[in-house]
Amino acid sequence: MDKNNAAKSISAFYAGLSILLTGVTSFLGKIYFEKLLRSCPDLYDKLRQEQSSNFKKLIPISGDTSQENLGLSAVDRQMLIKRVNIIIHAAASVIFNDILKYAILTNTRSMRDICILAE
Repeated sequence: MDKNNAAKSISAFYAGLSILLTGVTSFLGKIYFEKLLRSCPDLYDKLRQEQSSNFKKLIPISGDTSQENLGLSAVDRQMLIKRVNIIIHAAASVIFNDILKYAILTNTRSMRDICILAE
């Protein structure tokens, strides 16, 4: 598959869907977000040009993967349950000499909580 066809299939896959991307400020999260924006320009360029006041499709949500239930407020949690179609969990602690309890809570419990949210 050449690059143009791959980009078209990525764009087609995500068309009309809502995505929750955790860890968007991390190295991997930034790369994924940039790739998504580049591969699916119609998601944002068209919106920016035609309906800039409607740029509300990007909704930043504060959370903390080291906290139970991802540190989400009840309102944000319900909004995600109602709106999200795809979850990409890129948040993790990659500090290899971190306190073990913190690393487990951040990397293991957060994955469990993402699965519960997706359920």
